Amino acid sequence: SITYNLTMGGFSFGAQYAEATDAINNFQDNPYNFSVGYAGGPFSVNFGYEVTGYSAKADEKVMTVGGAFNFGAFKLGGTYVDGTTRNDADVTSYMIWATATLGQGEIRAMWGEREVADKKDISSFGIGYHYALSKRTTLYTDYVYDSKRATRDYGYDFGIKHNF
Repeated sequence: SITYNLTMGGFSFGAQYAEATDAINNFQDNPYNFSVGYAGGPFSVNFGYEVTGYSAKADEKVMTVGGAFNFGAFKLGGTYVDGTTRNDADVTSYMIWATATLGQGEIRAMWGEREVADKKDISSFGIGYHYALSKRTTLYTDYVYDSKRATRDYGYDFGIKHNF
């Protein structure tokens, strides 16, 4: 693949183009994507577009728009996604998220939904707590519930993350 990234004064741009043939995905077309964004002060916004290269009845593609605002003690953000599956079904989704500082930790919450071919197949809520042991090491736990799943409608995780 060929990748290009540029960041200047709060603005960012990225693009990638790849070969269609690989041993894993067997793409029919060359995948490509690009993104543009701006982050200045407490505000950030971004836009991305991708054609995955996976095709059957149609090219699988997705457009994403997102943004966030930092209020100091908490952040609020959201993402909207619109696309088409390789079977030419429309896909839309959105997610609203928030984080709040609590001591050395951070409470995280999200709510989102996804619709495929005009049928809502995901409606989920999540909450978690991430505690910083140091600048590079974090303990975390998260819980998510999806009201649209018939079986196993919840999930959780816990662990330790270390950034090298």
